[in-house]
Amino acid sequence: VPDDILVDRCVGRRMDPSTGKIYHIKNFPPENEEIQARLVTRPDDTEEKIDGNRPKEVVFNEIDTLLSRLQKDKEESSKSGKLTRSDSQLDRSSSQM
Repeated sequence: VPDDILVDRCVGRRMDPSTGKIYHIKNFPPENEEIQARLVTRPDDTEEKIDGNRPKEVVFNEIDTLLSRLQKDKEESSKSGKLTRSDSQLDRSSSQM
């Protein structure tokens, strides 16, 4: 995928903090102005955060570490009976796929 398309996908992405649903300002806009008004840009959805020049092993290890941390946090929160905001967003995202 050309870099300019990847950048557009990333910097145009928005999240609804109320539902965790992901939108894109051009490709998948929100259904109404109420949703549009509350959309936020995630801190990692900036052009500065895109670094496609790293070796794939480095990227894989970074993703693996983050996913392992999320899994550990989810297991710990389920043991305590607490569902964190990130857990509910992850569950919602996986059910939308």
